[in-house]
Amino acid sequence: MVTRPVPRPSRLASSSHAPNCGDAGDTGPSLPTVEPPGPVPWTEEDPDADFRVEPNETNEDILGFYREECAHSREVAAKASLDDLAAAWPVDRPPERRPTLRWIYVHMIEETARHAGHLDVVREMIDGKTGD
Repeated sequence: MVTRPVPRPSRLASSSHAPNCGDAGDTGPSLPTVEPPGPVPWTEEDPDADFRVEPNETNEDILGFYREECAHSREVAAKASLDDLAAAWPVDRPPERRPTLRWIYVHMIEETARHAGHLDVVREMIDGKTGD
């Protein structure tokens, strides 16, 4: 088994998947419900499954899942306003903290940059080259 230095790209693509799907009821405008493209690679019993490359997984499998999740996110976002609220939100969290699509976008940019930075540090440790 190989361990990844960063989460699989699909985790980045679908990190905002759960808050984007479902029904917000009467709590304000919410992101539209769009059927997800397929199952995610992690489960409640194995929440870190996306940090591993399983023996039967290929790069094309992983990148294909990433592309499907990106298409799904774009479909949800195309039907929404930046001020729409996440449709699903844990009941144990304050409802006033439910994020907007704008917040989700910024969060995903931060997460992607953070993981790219981690990988850049690893690459610098391997080849000694630093950025300009």
